Amino acid sequence: MRFVARAGGVCAALALGLALVPALSAQADPSRPSDAIACDVEALKDAIDAANAAGGGTIRLPSKCTYTLTVVDNTGPSGDPNGLPLITTPITLKGGKRTVIERFAAAPQFRIFEITGPAGALTLDGTGRGKGRGDGWSAASALGGNDRDRDRDRDRDRDDRDCRSGSGLTVRGGSSTDDGGAVFVDDNRSLTLKCTTLTGNHADDVGGAVATEGVATITATSSHVDRNTANEEGGGIFALGGSVALTGGSVNGNAAGSDGGGISVFGDSLALIGSSVNGNVAGRGGGGINAIVDSLSLTRSSVNDNVAATFGGGINTIGGLVSLTRSTVNSNIAGRDGGGINTIGSSVSLTRSSVNGNSANEDGGGIFALVGSVSLNRSTVNNNTADVDGGGILRVGDMTVSDSEVSGNTAFDQGGGLYQDDGTATLTDSKVTRNRAADGGGIFEEPGSTVILDQTRVIGNFPNNCAPPGAVPGCTG
Repeated sequence: MRFVARAGGVCAALALGLALVPALSAQADPSRPSDAIACDVEALKDAIDAANAAGGGTIRLPSKCTYTLTVVDNTGPSGDPNGLPLITTPITLKGGKRTVIERFAAAPQFRIFEITGPAGALTLDGTGRGKGRGDGWSAASALGGNDRDRDRDRDRDRDDRDCRSGSGLTVRGGSSTDDGGAVFVDDNRSLTLKCTTLTGNHADDVGGAVATEGVATITATSSHVDRNTANEEGGGIFALGGSVALTGGSVNGNAAGSDGGGISVFGDSLALIGSSVNGNVAGRGGGGINAIVDSLSLTRSSVNDNVAATFGGGINTIGGLVSLTRSTVNSNIAGRDGGGINTIGSSVSLTRSSVNGNSANEDGGGIFALVGSVSLNRSTVNNNTADVDGGGILRVGDMTVSDSEVSGNTAFDQGGGLYQDDGTATLTDSKVTRNRAADGGGIFEEPGSTVILDQTRVIGNFPNNCAPPGAVPGCTG
């Protein structure tokens, strides 16, 4: 029997967080570590109910345990069915090595978690070891902690090493009739992932693994959102408002029927540090990332081997600040413009980064940038291909390039390295070499635009370095 069905007689004790220990200890299983709840779906549901009633808590899950959900537990405020009780308070599920929460493949369609009011905040933590002393969960840990919980976490560095080597918590097989195949995060609520994998989930609408609404937050560390699908946007993650921050993880191998094969975000910010968004597919724009945000930042991250049917094989952005530092956008494909990056009205800055080996069926094999601003510093745009103009870069607006290289790109019409249309491009201490096009193998300057070369070499391009003849001062051949 579910805890909520029998909770009436212990409400007063719940307020003190005391009466739950004997109730949950009665579920003891001698085959499991003593500080974890039983490897049983009803035990997990009861523990979530108990934590909600107590105002939050940490639920410890046994390692090498699979919780297989077969029936709908509730229909949440989202209007969609869920497999586990609603998360309405700050709750941590701390799993161990090979802990799995899954929806049975033949079960009715439902997502796994819904995080909602009045104070829902879910942490999925795969760094637990499932051993020590305890009774399976602790309200105190969510309300300030105690010595026992601090002792359990003293080997945090060792847990993180185990996480990187493949252990951790997995949530898989969720299937939402609407948004968020594994997790739906409501307005002003939050999801935190640590050493957790969300895989094989599906949404009929947006967010194959995770979807948020309103001012919600997603924070993930050493976690993986891989091989999920959405019929519309955000094959891995969809965020409508709020912020998304990923550190040391991946969003790989996801697919979306519309924008954002890996990630689609409309909101405040998307930040990636030491993460990968690789091998995703979008039925429209943003094969890896689709972002309409105030700030998009990538640091030591990769957006590689993605495919978009239209714009931005790797990244598609509209507006906001876009910053790439020591990052790669390589080997992506766009069905139209911007094989690597497609940007409209954004302020784009690349530092020590590469946009290499991408292709576009129309313009901007590496970068297609319309209005806004573009700055490249110590970066490379090499070996990209456009079937029309701008094998490396097609720029409409001002651009500065310093100490960078635009080399080995191909356009089948004009501007093998750079096609400059409107605005001023200033290239300083840079190289434009070994590019090819029908005309303007290195640089094609559209009438009305300006290209300024400052200590920059434009050499070895085919069939000519710059076009029209004499348009770019200091460029010959």
